Amino acid sequence: MKLKLPGALTIFKKKSELLNNQIIPGKKNFNLKFNLLTKKQSYMGIDIGTRFIKAVQIDKSARGLRVQHYAAIRTPQDIWLNEFQPEMLAAELEKLIESVDIKKCKINITIGSNKIITRHIHMPDMPAKELANAIKWEAEKYIPIPVDKLILDHVILEPSNQEGIKQNHILLAAITRDNVKLYHHAFWLANLQISAIDLASFSIWRVFVGLNPDFPPEVTAIIDIGYTGSQMVVVQNRRIVFTRMMPIGARTIFDSLVRSTHIDMQQIVETLESGRLNIPEVNRQVAAVAENTMGVEEFLGGGIADFAREVRRSLEFFRTQGRNAVKRIIVTGGAANFVGIDRLLARELNMPIELGVIELPIKDNPDEKLNPSYAAALGLALREVVQ
Repeated sequence: MKLKLPGALTIFKKKSELLNNQIIPGKKNFNLKFNLLTKKQSYMGIDIGTRFIKAVQIDKSARGLRVQHYAAIRTPQDIWLNEFQPEMLAAELEKLIESVDIKKCKINITIGSNKIITRHIHMPDMPAKELANAIKWEAEKYIPIPVDKLILDHVILEPSNQEGIKQNHILLAAITRDNVKLYHHAFWLANLQISAIDLASFSIWRVFVGLNPDFPPEVTAIIDIGYTGSQMVVVQNRRIVFTRMMPIGARTIFDSLVRSTHIDMQQIVETLESGRLNIPEVNRQVAAVAENTMGVEEFLGGGIADFAREVRRSLEFFRTQGRNAVKRIIVTGGAANFVGIDRLLARELNMPIELGVIELPIKDNPDEKLNPSYAAALGLALREVVQ
């Protein structure tokens, strides 16, 4: 039996489609596909985040999937301006993939929550062509930007029934044409061609659900913790039923600790990212314990409350939509590396918290696990494999 799930949003696929004002609805099903008769194929995902640009290249062959290459580089801060210089991003992209063979390699990207607008809407059931046209008019109600300046796309997440009327729960996405042109130009300058701009939420689904045929049917939230924002994806019976970009991230935890300890931000970042508690001021404030890593966890606990509060609000909002309560949470992203974050969040939220483990083997290091900070980039690379 094939499991039908919403496909990846193809907000931008080819330059010609952009110039012809074409909209490409997401219609594909999420099924793990391996063609054992084909030669090895390569795919790359590039996640342009607030602090880092991360790239993951995977190979698909008769032996299965493996991570061929992964790398990260600092994100130029000016990239988050309304208009940035494409040459600046192109220079960083060239550094990022200088040791990678990208010939015939499809490249999928995501460009940050502040560049892509998403909305959950409900619309009456109708034929696909009618829906695509109706979406344009509906977008005007939800997006404060003229529709003619946007590229729109949508995915039907699930059917719904409101007051006896058959409807569809739809995830609507939009990006400005100017932004698409900027990113396309930057990649072109770096001799790279974008295959698709995708949503981080769908990328995260592919890594932890799409690749795992035994993923349980219970209501599960997957949270990809970024630096300034975190993507929440709620899954039930392996289907995406809810997504939300939360305005919290690792920076929220850092800021909370700065306020409570009056310690320099850089020292706090180094402590949590290294997992070593070696700051004299911190050592005096944290109770003496036998294990150094436990000291880091105790220190982290002083800054987790604000983050947990926002997560709880998102979970409560999900419940107000007539949904069953989330039973567990999987945490990924860079902050998943913080010592004890799973135990601290479990205590604050009173539910099981798991650290997302990426199971794909890495070339030349089969026993190594890909760092969870690369989850979104990996999911982008998987777009052509988990469909």
